[in-house]
Amino acid sequence: MKINIKFIGDVGHLHELKTTSDLEVVNNLRSFFQSKTNSTDVFCWNLEGVIGGIAQDKIDKIGPYSHCDIRLAEAMSTLGNKNIANLANKHCYDFGYRGLEQTINYIGDFGTLPIGAITKKTTNAHQILDIKGKKILFISFAEHEFNNDKTYGANLINYRSAFSTIKYFRDEVDFIIAQIHGGVENVVLPSPSFREFARFLIDIGSDLVVGHHSHMPGTYEKYKNRDIFYSLGNGLFLPHKKQGNSWNLGTILDVNIISSDTDAIRCRLTYYKFNATSQKVRELSFRHAENLKDNIEKYNKILSCEPAYQKQFAELTSLLKSKYQFFLTIYMMRYISDPP
Repeated sequence: MKINIKFIGDVGHLHELKTTSDLEVVNNLRSFFQSKTNSTDVFCWNLEGVIGGIAQDKIDKIGPYSHCDIRLAEAMSTLGNKNIANLANKHCYDFGYRGLEQTINYIGDFGTLPIGAITKKTTNAHQILDIKGKKILFISFAEHEFNNDKTYGANLINYRSAFSTIKYFRDEVDFIIAQIHGGVENVVLPSPSFREFARFLIDIGSDLVVGHHSHMPGTYEKYKNRDIFYSLGNGLFLPHKKQGNSWNLGTILDVNIISSDTDAIRCRLTYYKFNATSQKVRELSFRHAENLKDNIEKYNKILSCEPAYQKQFAELTSLLKSKYQFFLTIYMMRYISDPP
C-alpha cells in the first residue's frame, strides 16, 4: 500500500487578478498540477498571501503586503484528495487578525485545511489526517518576521513548544511531517538557525522536514536517515523585474510512504518553470533539470562540510547586507526625532 503526498513552495500574488492573462496563468497552473496529482492523497502548498484584507488593517512592517486572489486559492484547492495550505509564513498577518481569519474561512469554504496559524478562536498549527489507515501529523512553523502579535498570526519557531507538541503526538500517529518557513530570500543555502531547527525536528521525532521562503529551489540533506528539503522555490509568484531566473523555478516534492512491515518514505523532486512570455507552467527539460540538479548538488556538498558551509553562507548573505540595511534605516527613521 502506498500513500502519495506532494508539496510545492510559495504561492502568492502581490495584486488582485484583474486581466485575462492573469486568469490564464491560474488556469495553466491548475492544469499543470492536475496532470501531476491524479493519484495524490494529500497536496500541500504554502499560501503566502492574504485572501481578503483591507487597507486600514495593514500592519506596520517592512516590505510588500501580499494578497492572494480568491480564484488562485480556489484553483489550488482542487489538487489532491486532501488539500493543505500552510499559513506559517511572513505574509499571513499582513492585514492583521481580520485578514488572517478571512483567509482561513475562505480556504475552508473550498475544503482546504490550514496549518501553521494561530487565532483567538482556534489553533490551526497542525492537522492529523487518516490516510489509508495511517495517521499523519502535518505541522508547520515560521520565523518571526512581522507575522505574529502573540494572539494571532503564524505558529512561530519555538523549541519548547515544538518539543512538547511532537513528543505528545509521536505515539499517537504513524508519521510526522513538519514544514518550516525561514532562511534568507534568494540564498540557496539554509541559514544556520534554520538548519539547526530542522535537524532538531528530526531529533525529536519528525519523519520529514520541508522548507520554503527563499523563493528558489534549495539544498537538501539526509540527517539521521531522514530527509530535510530546505526550499522548494516558488510554487507560483508572478515574475518580478528585480528577481533573477531562479524566481520562476519551482519544485514538486513527491513523497511516497510505502506501508509494509517496515514503513519507508521515498522522495523524488521534479523541477518546473513558469514562462512569463507564454504564461505557461512546464516541467524543465531533461538538460535544464540536470543542470539545476548539478548546481544544487554542489551546494549540498558544501552543506555537508561545516567550515565550507559557514564560509559560503557568509559570502552569499554579505551580498544582501546593503539591501537590508537600507530598508531598516528607512524604517527606523520613523522613530527618530528631528534635532531641536
